[in-house]
Amino acid sequence: MRNKLWPAWILVLIIYGQQELSVFKEERAQPIEITSTTTNEASIESNDSSNYSEKLEDTTQKATLLAVQKMKIDYRSHHQKLKLRYQVQNNEVKAKIQQNHEKAKGIRAQNKIEDLFQSTDFSTATADSLLKTLQTAYQLPDYTNYQIDLTLQDGTQLEFENDD
Repeated sequence: MRNKLWPAWILVLIIYGQQELSVFKEERAQPIEITSTTTNEASIESNDSSNYSEKLEDTTQKATLLAVQKMKIDYRSHHQKLKLRYQVQNNEVKAKIQQNHEKAKGIRAQNKIEDLFQSTDFSTATADSLLKTLQTAYQLPDYTNYQIDLTLQDGTQLEFENDD
C-alpha cells in the first residue's frame, strides 16, 4: 500500500511547490519606483498603491566634506609675509605656516576634517568666516590684510581677499 501512495504524495508536493513559487513570483513582479525630491526625501511606490516614505540622511554635510577633502588654502598676509599652506589628504587636515619665506617652522597641526569644517558651507563662505575657522584651529594672529585662495581638485578656484 505504501508504494501506491508514493506518486500521489509527490504530485501533492509538486502542486503545492508551484503554487508557492507563483505567489513568490507575483510579489516580486511588482515594479518598484524610487523617486527623489529636493527635500532629501525618497518615496518608494509599488503597484499595490501602498506608499512608503523614508527620510534620507542629509547629504549637504557629506557634499561639504567631500569638497573640503579636495581643497587647498593659501593664506597670505601682505604686510607680514605669512603664508599658510593648508591641505587635506586622507581625511586629515594638514597646515604649515611659513613666515618671511623661511623654512616652515612653528605650527604644524592636524585635525580631523569633521571637527574643523563641520558646519562650513563653501558655496556661501566668506573670507572672514574661513579665516576665523583657521585662526581658531591654528591659533593664527589676527591680521587685517589677507588673501585666501581655494583650489578644488575639480579645478574650481575661489579667491577671498580683504584689504582693510
